[in-house]
Amino acid sequence: MAQRRRRTRKEPDAPTGPLKHVLERSTDVQEQIEEAAADLANVIETREQIERQLARSQIALHASRVHERRARHDALHDSITGLPNLALFKDRLERALAQANRHEWKCAVMFLDLDRFKQVNDTHGHDVGDSILRLVADRLRAFVRDGDTVGRRIGDEFLYLMTEPTDRATVEVMATRLAAMLAEPATIGTVTLSVSVSVGVAVYPDDASTAVELLTKADHAMYDHKRRAGPEHA
Repeated sequence: MAQRRRRTRKEPDAPTGPLKHVLERSTDVQEQIEEAAADLANVIETREQIERQLARSQIALHASRVHERRARHDALHDSITGLPNLALFKDRLERALAQANRHEWKCAVMFLDLDRFKQVNDTHGHDVGDSILRLVADRLRAFVRDGDTVGRRIGDEFLYLMTEPTDRATVEVMATRLAAMLAEPATIGTVTLSVSVSVGVAVYPDDASTAVELLTKADHAMYDHKRRAGPEHA
């Protein structure tokens, strides 16, 4: 029986001519697509990194601004009461005097000193004393008129800047009302206290022409009031 001839599979011919060119272009395009995808992924990753860095920078900038505002506030305000300190009070007084001089207005400073405040600290402790200072500050804020300024000088001394009073009599009436309001009894924890206040008044331009002179005159007037009032106001 004759042997059957085994067929040999013929390998496909390699593409030639236009087909080869098309395949090569297709391969090039595929490589370009892959490279573009890789580049896009890098761009996206870089953008995300930049956005994260920008977000951190914005957070740091905000924190810096908050810190700056807090530092500026702390530099110009009393740490216990939150009232303007002497530096800020003087600045506002200078501005008020400039306006008063320009428009021929009056301006007044009241110098307030809490009577027997050392006795409060010695008897009830400094925590109660600080609470009294904060209470006085709150009452001053509630009493102050629009355009006026209250501040804490130091210790148990406070200041009141009164702008555009009609005359000295108006300032004296305000000082009397202020002293009566501050002397109202207050309960601090289990302790009820009534702290009186001595007030000295100085009016621009009647008593002084500069901020320093006005503060000095009000200070002297306050101590004159203490001497006239007697030992209970020491």
